[in-house]
Amino acid sequence: MESDTHRQDLFIGLAFALGLVLLIVPDTFFYGEDIHSLKYWLNLANTGLDAALFITVFVFLKIEIRKRRALNAQLAKANRSKSEFLQIAAHDLRNPLSSILLATTQIPRETHAATGDPFDAGEEIRVVAEEMLGIIDGLLDTAALEKGTLKLNRAHVDLADCVGEVIERNRPQAERKNQQLRFSAQEGCIVEVDSGRIKQAVDNLVSNAIKFSPKGESISVTLACEGEHARIEVADGGPGLTAADKARLFRRFERLSAHPTGGEPSTGLGLANARQLVELHGGTIGAESDGPGQGSRFWITLPMVKS
Repeated sequence: MESDTHRQDLFIGLAFALGLVLLIVPDTFFYGEDIHSLKYWLNLANTGLDAALFITVFVFLKIEIRKRRALNAQLAKANRSKSEFLQIAAHDLRNPLSSILLATTQIPRETHAATGDPFDAGEEIRVVAEEMLGIIDGLLDTAALEKGTLKLNRAHVDLADCVGEVIERNRPQAERKNQQLRFSAQEGCIVEVDSGRIKQAVDNLVSNAIKFSPKGESISVTLACEGEHARIEVADGGPGLTAADKARLFRRFERLSAHPTGGEPSTGLGLANARQLVELHGGTIGAESDGPGQGSRFWITLPMVKS
């Protein structure tokens, strides 16, 4: 960062010197040879005035650059403090929440006093606690991505198995909303990735489709090998995307026009983290929609291993 500042100062200094030379030197040819003539002194005064104006503008420019640098430094410091606070708070919350999840396995099933139906309080607590744990993990990942400390453990992975695990993990959530979660995959899409991080990115797209689609809706997940890349696509028949939504996609803490259809939580971090995770693997992520009410198609492409 400091070396960039030095380079900028050097470039500005050279530009100033070159501008001043180009301003003064050509004018000297129009002064005339008689220093006692009015033309000579008028041209000299004009050149002096131009040079004074040029230097004044340059001085104000340097002052403004310094102000902006100081402001950017303050903003960067505030952003680092925010990231550190989120990381510490999320880390401190994760441990007791993990203990709560473990304790839910010890809660016996009960019978509802009014209806006589079986009631599993432990399962209800577990579902909510896992949602909270997902939010905390998202905050921890955001802090790691911002600091550039996220490490990737790459290995050759069959993407069909990787995406299939994500589908099965999300199937209970879809069934609770009476949604049909369909998956079709082309075999042989081998990629060199951190499978856990790619699952995390795909999970975000699948869980979002479930979260924002109406009850009873169908969600389709496909995997195909296209040339040198594998493409994962998640398509739903949900609320779709507006033009404003498309402009805000994949930004942190952005809320889109759609709302979760089952009261699920939404932090506005998932898509932003998914984008960074995919791009760290040399892939791309994007979204398409024909407009509000027309559903959405989110996709990820990853470079395949050359055979």
